[in-house]
Formats: sequence, structure tokens, C-alpha cells
Amino acid sequence: MPSIIIRIIIQCIWTTWLVHNNAYMARADIFTSIEKMKDIFFHEKQLLSGIKRALKSVDATPEIEKILRFCNDRQEQRWNENFKESVINVKHPNEVYIMIKHFVEIYKEVRLSIKKISIPYLQSMLQNIPSTNDLHGAKISLLRLQEVYNLDSGNMADGNYKGYHGPPLGTMDTFDIGMTAFEEHKYELSRQWFDITRAKLILNQTSDLSLERVVSLNHQARVFSKARVKTGLKNVRLSSLIRALNNNYAQQHAKDIIHAEMKKVDGLCATMDQKYLRTGPPYVCRYKPMVLLYNRIKEEILSSSPYVSLIYNVTTSKESNAIQKLASRQLFRAEVQEVQGLNRSDYRTSHVAFLGENDSKYLASLTKRISHLTGLDCLSNPDGHQLHQSAGEKYQIVNYGIGGHYAVHMDTYETSFPGSEDILKHSGNRMATVLIYLSKVESGGSTVFPWLNIAVPPLQHAALLWYNIDTSGTVDFRTRHAGCPVLVGNKWIMNKWILSHANTFKHPCGRSKTLNQQRIEKILNV
Repeated sequence: MPSIIIRIIIQCIWTTWLVHNNAYMARADIFTSIEKMKDIFFHEKQLLSGIKRALKSVDATPEIEKILRFCNDRQEQRWNENFKESVINVKHPNEVYIMIKHFVEIYKEVRLSIKKISIPYLQSMLQNIPSTNDLHGAKISLLRLQEVYNLDSGNMADGNYKGYHGPPLGTMDTFDIGMTAFEEHKYELSRQWFDITRAKLILNQTSDLSLERVVSLNHQARVFSKARVKTGLKNVRLSSLIRALNNNYAQQHAKDIIHAEMKKVDGLCATMDQKYLRTGPPYVCRYKPMVLLYNRIKEEILSSSPYVSLIYNVTTSKESNAIQKLASRQLFRAEVQEVQGLNRSDYRTSHVAFLGENDSKYLASLTKRISHLTGLDCLSNPDGHQLHQSAGEKYQIVNYGIGGHYAVHMDTYETSFPGSEDILKHSGNRMATVLIYLSKVESGGSTVFPWLNIAVPPLQHAALLWYNIDTSGTVDFRTRHAGCPVLVGNKWIMNKWILSHANTFKHPCGRSKTLNQQRIEKILNV
């Protein structure tokens, strides 16, 4: 009973913390997807033409003439630009940050002009152009990368991310990142960025920045940083939130669990250069037979309880590319399920699309392949799994942006979340997850299980399989997992969630909670 109470409190603390940190994310969309950034570049000319067409039927005013001049000048500038290849291959965090800042600065004045003439549909046309919220989100992402991967501010400013080189940051860039760190109460990081800014100013006095201001802010950050170390506070907001709760054993224990889990996730993410990490018995390797007996796929079992395995070469390059291309047209900002409903959050920074087997012959073929690999039905119901029984959900295709990540979470449905009761009634819970890595990622972006001490870097075409429900039918809390921040690269993944009701006889409950997946397979002769 105490463990259930602790688990509920952990969920409440996480949810309250997420809501508290959601305010600035209201309109920040573009920075959470590399693919959306590319999309802006390739469709900007059409956007400008659309604005000009929309203004043809409006009476001329000084502001409208200003907007038209901007559109003409920008179209001419784009005609002369010749960096298509660099946009296609944009992967480095500094490249993405500079690209976002470029669009924010170019569209700053025209946004104000459109706001003045009060034509709502013109404002909506600019929603896919990066805004100041996106720039703020990009700076938060750079700070997240610095914290998780212990990056040096000087190296980041020079464009050196663990040996992956990109364009350097300017004086105003380092100052702005330092200010964002200061506002987010990350005083030690802000002090480091102000040190870099001060050094740049001493070498080059052409900046509009005042050296005295930077020195003053640097001093404040140093003082606050020392105070933070003295008091032992790691996160002002989370610590204040926890102190506000009633101080009983369960809540204190939940706080300790959260801090331990967050620390463990960061530690596992930092092992990005290792293939995978875990403790316990040696890995078990085996071959999974397919339809054709000579066609077998290699599987490495990373944990037997709960069952977690890495399966190689589940997709081909042709399939992965086709799925990415199809999904890129339908991407939208990812949300997280909370008690209040679906919300955007810094907890999860990515874009997603949902596609069924009817949307692509490649997805239909892949579903059959997953069924052979797992011995489970996973075909999605075209009418949805909310009000109709379905063996699996539609594929969720995910694309991450600068420093894109997904903090620790469970895949299973919670009865307290809106709409979950209908899903659990008709289709059951997400008994298993198949996560497929669709793209090559240069560095970062591992999937980690803090309670199992497992870290798996994104290996293109491989699939990570795990069971969210143990053999007694109970949700297994140990399968809490996280997607580490992407350091360098364009990360695409795909999730297939397999539901329990349609697989009652294909994956029955075990006679005991300790019965593992391999034993069940032996009983079922899978």
C-alpha cells in the first residue's frame, strides 16, 4: 500500500512541475523538429507569395506597403541565396540555433506591421515561421545539452560538441544564452556564458553590449551560484514545490525517488558512446525466425524481467525513408497526457504524426513483421482504438528538434487521464512497446531505463521491444524510460503500441509474477 501512495505522489509532483513549466511553451513549435525547420526554408517563397495575394484585396496603407516591400525584398534575397545543401543536412545544434535566430530577426518588423493592421489570417500565416518563443526554446535546449552531457561553454561557443564541429556563436548569442540561464536560475551556467561574452567583448569592442553590464551580471551569477551550492538547492522551482507539500514520510520518500530517478537518467544519457549499459547476467543473443525459415533476425535480450530486447534490421533504408517522407507532411507538436488532458510541455520536445497500415504499404508490411517477431497481433483498427477493439495503435512517428528529448515517463494509460477509461475498456492497456529507430543519429538521443540501468543509443533500423505489463497483468513501474536529448543529428523514431485485449490468448498471464517472458514463450512454443 505505501508503494502505491508513493507512486501516486510521484505522478502528482511530476504533473504539477510540468504544468508550472509550461507557460512559455504556448506558441513555441518550430524548434522542436529539425524537419519543420527544413520545411520553413523550402516553403518560405510560397508563404511570401500567399501574403502578397492576400493583400491585393486590401486598401493600401503605409503598413501594408511596408509588408509588400518586405515580401518583394525577401523573395529577391531568397532567389539569390544558395545554401539549399546546408539546410538539407542541418544537424548541429549551433546551425539550428543560428537558423532560428535568422528567421526571428528577419521577420521581427513584419510581424509588428501585420499585428498593427489586425488581419487575423495574416498572423496565422506566420505561425510556421520561428518566433521569439522558438528562440527561447532553442536556448533552453542548448542549456539542457550542456547540463546532461557536461559540455564546456567555451567549446559550445566555438561550435565543438564532443568533437562534432559546427559554426561558432557570436557575442550576442553567448550573452543571450547566459541571460536565459540566469532567468532559469541556472546561475553556474550563466556565469560560464558571461565569462565567454566578456572575453569576446575584450577582444572585439564593436558589439552594442556594455562590458560593464556583462561584468555586473557575471558577478551576480557568481554570488547566486555560491548561494545555491551552500543551500544545496538543485532546482529552485521543484524544491519550492516539494516544500509546499505536507511533509510526511510518503511525500519525502517520493521526492527522494524523483531526484534519484532524474540523476540516474542524466547519468545514463551521458553514456551515449556505449552501445548499451546494464548490470546483472550477460546478454542473451538469439535469432528470431521469420516467415521464411532462412530469414532470421538477431535479438539481444537486455533484461528478462521486465523483458527488454534490441532487435536488429527490422526495417530497410527504403522503408525508413518512405515513412519519414510520408510523416513529414503531417507533423504537429507533440503533447503529453496529463490529468487536465493533452498539453504541450518542455517535458517533451518533438513533433509527431500518426499513420495506420492503410496509409502505406510499408507500414502494412512492417506490422506483419512485428507480429512475427513478437507472436502478438498488433494491427490497428482504422476506426480507432478508443471506442473499438484494436490489437494495436496506429504508428506514432516522431521527429526531434534541437536538443529534443522526452523526460522519464510510462507508456501505459492511467485511469485518471481523460479518455483512458474507454480505451482500457475496449482495447486494454499498452502491454508492449516496439520502438524503431528510423534514422542515423551522430550523437545523443539514447533510450534509457533508469530502474533497469539500461541505455540504448539510436541504432538505425533496429527496434527496441519491451513489455509494460508484467506476466501477472500488472503495470510494471520499472519500465519507466526517457529519450535523451539529441546532441547532434536528425532523430526519427517510430512507436507501435500493442494492446492487451486482442492478445489475451497469445500472451496469457503467467502463473506467478516472477514468470518471465522467455518462459511464457517456451510454454506457448513461440
